[in-house]
Amino acid sequence: MKPQKDIPEKPCLVCDQLFQPYRETSLICKEYSCKREMYNIRWRKWRDQPGSAEKIKEARDTWREEGGPRRTELLRKYNLTLEEYDNLLKKTGGCQICGKSEADGVKLVVDHCHQTNKLRGILCRGCNASLGQLGDTLESIQNAIEYLENSSDFIAEFRCEQDRLE
Repeated sequence: MKPQKDIPEKPCLVCDQLFQPYRETSLICKEYSCKREMYNIRWRKWRDQPGSAEKIKEARDTWREEGGPRRTELLRKYNLTLEEYDNLLKKTGGCQICGKSEADGVKLVVDHCHQTNKLRGILCRGCNASLGQLGDTLESIQNAIEYLENSSDFIAEFRCEQDRLE
């Protein structure tokens, strides 16, 4: 939206700097700090009205009962509702790598591809962190599997070589 040319400049209600308003009713300039302060002024004005404390408490309690921070995180990060998460959890039963569940006292997280942002499933924090440390690549995971399969043979061969050298 472009400022209207026929509206004269006026001082910002918050910082007193002159600004070109977008419309006659504009009170503040476009600076973030001024917008934030105006929001705080309006919030305090509403908050101090009789009965607003009860409304705030009621809204907060309702938000927590409906899933609160977990629901907000799932929606914001993964566009996933709490119901969809619960259905996915019922389908998988827990971590899709180690099989642990929330009943085992393990925190489960939503695993997703960082390049495409597509959901892959539900994992425990340990398995999710392990995938991340391996760079989420099949090649790294395959190398780790081969390492684990061959590591005991390698140590045995190494010890035999050390014994021969002595």
